[in-house]
Amino acid sequence: MPGLFIDSAPFRTRHDAALARILEMLRAAVDPDAVELLFVFHPEGRHYRRRFLGKHTSGARPLRSAPAPPDPSALSVAFSAPELVEGDLRLHRRRRRPWTGAERMRFDLLRPFVAQTLEQAARNEIDRTARCRLLAALERTDSPMLILDGSGTILFANEAADSLLSRQTEEGLAVLAGDRGTMPLLSHLIRLAAGCSTECRARMALSNGRSLEARLVAVEEGGAPPAQVRVITLLERAPIVLDDIRPLLSARGVSEREAEVIGGVLRGLRNAQIASELFISEYTVKDHLKHVFAKLGVSSRGGLIRAMYASPS
Repeated sequence: MPGLFIDSAPFRTRHDAALARILEMLRAAVDPDAVELLFVFHPEGRHYRRRFLGKHTSGARPLRSAPAPPDPSALSVAFSAPELVEGDLRLHRRRRRPWTGAERMRFDLLRPFVAQTLEQAARNEIDRTARCRLLAALERTDSPMLILDGSGTILFANEAADSLLSRQTEEGLAVLAGDRGTMPLLSHLIRLAAGCSTECRARMALSNGRSLEARLVAVEEGGAPPAQVRVITLLERAPIVLDDIRPLLSARGVSEREAEVIGGVLRGLRNAQIASELFISEYTVKDHLKHVFAKLGVSSRGGLIRAMYASPS
């Protein structure tokens, strides 16, 4: 699919391993005097020509117009990668050295394989260029970004993501995961990715007090059968404060005093600290939390925090 990262034509590298293998096979089979590769690169709408004469090869040079039809005496292979590239590989002989019937027969047998190899070589080169540009762009962004395959294996992590995940090991960084307590950040992201079939978002409260929003997009790759990868972008979010969730709490029947206790929980205060700040006993704080848990359908402080971060903001 043509786009920002697909704007460089294939077969322009002077030492092209795929082309070298094709030429070696054709020279062994039919021994042409010269070989000519002509193709149009659709994303830029430009025609190119490349020539091979013995051990000498020219670079792929742009043409001002479409090439002329092939010489009737030339052996030609047409190839096409839809929306990307299509062209011909033409084999030439001098007039004093015409093709024999056996050579034409060998070439006819090789033609489908050569066409398939050219198409695949073009796709591979274009994909490789696009992938390098995409990864370079992802590396330069300040937001942590990861690419996971269907099994949860990290295929790519930019520097910001590497730094964040290293803190998971060094500092025990985890996601507050409700009644289950905490879950390592990467494990949580893998679980989110497994449940995302197209595009989704999730807000996470981390054990160090930070808040992140994960944006996940499922991207289908080619292949048989096609595979999906998940591109994950992590964005820093301001921690939730009491004013963010007052409408939700009011709708659930949470009193103003109970809401103040929840505000202390969201700020990471312990029961004794909340009691001191609100000039109430620690027993009263526990009692308020018990009522809040019942009203919100949770059974722990972690579950409370997770419910607040999961609510629309």
